[in-house]
Amino acid sequence: MNRLSILAQHALPKPVFELFTGHKRDVLFFWIPKTAGTSVYNVMLEYGCPPRRWRKPMRPFRNRGFVTFAHINVVDLVKAGVITRKYFANAFKFAFVRNPFDRLVSLYFHYQRLKWPDVPDDMTFEKFCEAVTQTRIDPVGLYNTKGLNRCNPQVDWLCDRKGRLRVDYVGRFENLEHDFAKVCARIGIRKPEMPHKNKTEHAPYRDYYNAETRQMVGDFYRRDLEMFGYAF
Repeated sequence: MNRLSILAQHALPKPVFELFTGHKRDVLFFWIPKTAGTSVYNVMLEYGCPPRRWRKPMRPFRNRGFVTFAHINVVDLVKAGVITRKYFANAFKFAFVRNPFDRLVSLYFHYQRLKWPDVPDDMTFEKFCEAVTQTRIDPVGLYNTKGLNRCNPQVDWLCDRKGRLRVDYVGRFENLEHDFAKVCARIGIRKPEMPHKNKTEHAPYRDYYNAETRQMVGDFYRRDLEMFGYAF
């Protein structure tokens, strides 16, 4: 283990840690569903990230160190006072995003694997696209998962009500190894191997779309496509 990893694991006063490493030790991961978050979370556990912090999101938080609240709206946690504004301002905040067309295919198979009541075995991908884009789904909020809320646009996890991006770094699922190495360098930890955990098996995402579903999904995720530069 290198010196930065050792320093990251010890409760040195923040000024001392930053003096030695040039990095902040407080780290807040915005976990968007189906963007390799389980893999990132398992790395963070090695550096003191509270396990399964999302099970009781409103309980007091120590407001220091590495943390993720999984799929819960972080901005709402700040408004609720669970995350202090000081911690939020000081922490290095990062997330990973994914091509929305690809992410929706992964979500479809993920829900079916879970036997999710909103996505029965006989629901086709076309009907799933209709359910996501043409009916009201629960917004991102102070719960880990509810209905089809994991299908919300990625910007809803990363932006405040005024549409301002609230993270310091956005990596890409498609470039996970390279971009996570940047995160590790920024926060002063050793870059580990990144096995893709909780992976959903499916064919290339373009195989599942027709002209109609491509249009409706593109319209629904317009903000994601524009903010992060994705295309079909």
